[in-house]
Amino acid sequence: MKIKSLNILMEFKFLLMVLLFNCFIKVKAQEVKVLSLEETIQLAASHDLQLKADTAQIGILNQRLNTSKKATMPDVDLNLNYTRISDNIVPFKVSFSSEDLTLNPQILNQSYNSLQLKQLIWSGGKVRYGIEISKRELEVAVFDLEKNRLNVAYNASVLWYNLYVSKTSKKIIETNIKALLSSQADVKNFVKQGLVLENEALKIDLAITNLQSNLIDILNAITALNFNLCILTGLSGNTIIELTELRRDNSTNVLNMDIYMSSAVSKRTELKSIRATRDIAALDLRIVKNNYLPTVSGVASGNYNLPEQRLFPNQSKFTPTWFA
Repeated sequence: MKIKSLNILMEFKFLLMVLLFNCFIKVKAQEVKVLSLEETIQLAASHDLQLKADTAQIGILNQRLNTSKKATMPDVDLNLNYTRISDNIVPFKVSFSSEDLTLNPQILNQSYNSLQLKQLIWSGGKVRYGIEISKRELEVAVFDLEKNRLNVAYNASVLWYNLYVSKTSKKIIETNIKALLSSQADVKNFVKQGLVLENEALKIDLAITNLQSNLIDILNAITALNFNLCILTGLSGNTIIELTELRRDNSTNVLNMDIYMSSAVSKRTELKSIRATRDIAALDLRIVKNNYLPTVSGVASGNYNLPEQRLFPNQSKFTPTWFA
């Protein structure tokens, strides 16, 4: 009697758990989303904040690379200036026998304009190494983006497969429970007729109880996996995710382990990032060693001034001059 009471209690708890689970789903669920594995990975990648940050970092490093390349281009500087001065200064005149010379004539409208061209000729390789460093930094950022994208795809795949396995296990357990419940009534009739011992009926009751307990664990796992997958893909936490059928790859092309190892070493983004970082350190060392070398630049400037200060006395006209 104690065993029967225990079985009845377990069945009651199981039914109560199932009812609560169904009520929770009906109340909380706002929509049902059917996702394939590929769609899950795409949603997770589009929602991941780290991937967005990596993409922005690549844009910044691209701009930095372009800035580094501009250091090899000529620098052009154009200055235009106009000034109107007051007329309250009395010009200073010097009298000569032939004529009077005004040392500081009043030129009220003044304009100083210049066009300067500066070109780096040689810097001891610092600019070239700086460009190479910018390229390597961009490569590291691209490798980091690819690594994080693979991590997101891996996490999404693990959750998707675990949810798929849990839902499949739920169907199998429910089928087994239905089969045992169907045979339970027959066994009880056989017990009443004296054809089988009551222990056989108790074995079926115990098997049903164990399956019901396992089903409760599966339902809890499905709820947790569903919620985690919603967070990873950016869906509402109330969304019920249904999965498409798993496409199985029946190919039997198995390669040698050495081939897999060689492919991993050559293609792993972490290793590529380490190699690029090592190159950056070597280039930085070269720049440090070349810091004592001089920098050679060429400068040329053309001026168009009113008045030109090189003329004495100043004249109220534009005068072109230049220097290099």
